[in-house]
Amino acid sequence: MISIDHTGDALATVFPDGRVVPQRMTDSYSDATLRKAIDARVADARFVIDFVESLARGEAKEVPLPEGLADAVDPSRIGMFGHSMGGASTAEVLRTEPRLDAGVNLDGALFYGTAPSPIVTEGTTRPLLSVISSLHADSPEGRERFWDQYFRTPRGWSRVYAIADTGHASFTDAEHFVPQSVPDLPAFQIPGGLSLGTAPRQEVTRTIDGLITAMFDRHLKDRQDPVLENPTPRYPLVREVR
Repeated sequence: MISIDHTGDALATVFPDGRVVPQRMTDSYSDATLRKAIDARVADARFVIDFVESLARGEAKEVPLPEGLADAVDPSRIGMFGHSMGGASTAEVLRTEPRLDAGVNLDGALFYGTAPSPIVTEGTTRPLLSVISSLHADSPEGRERFWDQYFRTPRGWSRVYAIADTGHASFTDAEHFVPQSVPDLPAFQIPGGLSLGTAPRQEVTRTIDGLITAMFDRHLKDRQDPVLENPTPRYPLVREVR
């Protein structure tokens, strides 16, 4: 698995020469900044896919990497997932980059700037799984602004599942290290609902991990797991949004 630090967007990005570039987003929710952030993330993802292909061809020799890594890379089977803006970026890469085979959006609002993402209005033939918080699934604003139109637009394989009693931060590492007995941290009480919710932490983590694994097993490894069609018996917190 490869993770991406988006320079100027991530809290801090450390380059191989030791140079550190801090976050430079001063107006995170303006239309121009949101569009620029998505465009930059899409470009970064394409750069990484280019590198993966070079690695598989044995051409990335200038970068010191563990022995045998190139043999473990299959550029013909690439999946991508991300949380929040990373989920929106995943959807846009899936729509525009034919080398990406499947995507998972974790509680990302499908916007390009302040307008609905093109994947909402145009769709894509490649498979996309969205796993969202109950906070966002139950938001009338989200239904009105993009989900209702998303469901009306013809597309390839697509499912949208909500996890009960979760918030936006339920898809972060906080779900692992914040004990169940601890209420939402004060910093999480911000506009937009950056919350951990009240669902059992371990069950939320098990559910998210299981759905992501099943998605990529099916669409990258041809392993058919019926859980993607009906996850609730195995993951009782899940309900389908449609």
